[in-house]
Amino acid sequence: MRPMNFIAFDVHCAFCEGGWVTESGKEKRSWRVATSIPALAEAIRSVPRPRLLVIEEGSLADWLARELSGLVDRVVVADPFRNALIAKEVHEQRNCGWTNPPDDFESHVMEIFIPTGE
Repeated sequence: MRPMNFIAFDVHCAFCEGGWVTESGKEKRSWRVATSIPALAEAIRSVPRPRLLVIEEGSLADWLARELSGLVDRVVVADPFRNALIAKEVHEQRNCGWTNPPDDFESHVMEIFIPTGE
């Protein structure tokens, strides 16, 4: 089975910021695109399959999940507050220390979905 590629988008009214990392955690690309299905679809299509898409929970999440689900192998709508707590725990378990939670959504989403090796 091919390694999973993780895509995350932080969704805003006018634009989405996001990125793509491999299963091993290597950051491959980042984007800032319009909050439109064609723009997001183009970014997603640039990532090889298999793809897991993570969208921050919010007022546009359901629409985006429905419209983009055909382009990915799995969609996860994630609660950023809960994910920050999980990321903190994973970070501590890896003995990385923890001073402040990451400000950007993608970094703590990737902490959650990239395997810990445990």
